[in-house]
Amino acid sequence: MAVVLIAMAWLDQFAHLGRSLRWVLAIAALVLAALLAIRIVYYSRAVNESEVNWKPTIVSIAITIVLGGAYASVTQAGAVTHLSRVVMPGANIRPFMHTQVDIVGMGQRYFVMEGSPLTIKARTDGRPVDGAVLKWTGDDGKQQQLSMERSDEGDYACTLPKVDKPLTVFVSAGDGYSEPVEIGIDVRPKIEAIGVTYRYPKDLGKDEVKIKNSDGNLTGPKGTTAILRFRSNKHLEFLALNMEQDGKPVTIGSEPIKDPGPWADKYKCPCPLHQDTGGNLFWTARVRLDKSCDYRIRIGDAQGYQVIEPATYHITVN
Repeated sequence: MAVVLIAMAWLDQFAHLGRSLRWVLAIAALVLAALLAIRIVYYSRAVNESEVNWKPTIVSIAITIVLGGAYASVTQAGAVTHLSRVVMPGANIRPFMHTQVDIVGMGQRYFVMEGSPLTIKARTDGRPVDGAVLKWTGDDGKQQQLSMERSDEGDYACTLPKVDKPLTVFVSAGDGYSEPVEIGIDVRPKIEAIGVTYRYPKDLGKDEVKIKNSDGNLTGPKGTTAILRFRSNKHLEFLALNMEQDGKPVTIGSEPIKDPGPWADKYKCPCPLHQDTGGNLFWTARVRLDKSCDYRIRIGDAQGYQVIEPATYHITVN
């Protein structure tokens, strides 16, 4: 009977198999139980009517306990409901519902920009739950977890403040688990090298000065034109300089360099192909040195990521 109950526990999770099959298995369980009882009684009396043979009974009880334990481990919290529906198939017993957990909007694989935060949302269905937990495994194989907060819409969410390495995440809630999601890392766009050419006002009579590897800070007499060259770590769709002049924000655009010349010798973008399609690696911008101020570099890559470089550069007019 315990064997049949285990089968029922599995079958009861798949409603499309139909109720008739569960009825057949329930009747089979009763028949097997009756045959087992008859065999025990007959075997005991056949040996000696005045002496009861307990061995078959003890063996049967032991087998029942083992199989019953297996049944309980399979059904877990639903054991009582499943057993009641088998023993009383005609009763109006509400089916037990396991918790269904799904991570929202990520699919089986999801990419995030290196060093950026990652918000994970999960939705539960079926058996009510008291909370949800995000669990993840990194390259070191160690599992970590973080409690998720419930939103007004009923979903659960939490944010990993900074993701630098690939992860495998899943969400547990109640007796359910979501399918795992692999979190891949896209290279963060950044400026790897800056070159500058200074062209001074004609009345100064100075030749232009080229600096192959500049720190990005600009210095020169008033009226000097600084021609900046930038090399990025991956293809960019745009590059702009953000600065403030006379209390107002000013944006200086740039143009891609089609032929960077010796500056690009032996340089190859290290990014995987799916991260490096379209755009350009080399850009140029012109800045006229009229007033001292600061500027920052804003870039956007071909994948749609936009960042502002953390460094602040200075323009000094002397």
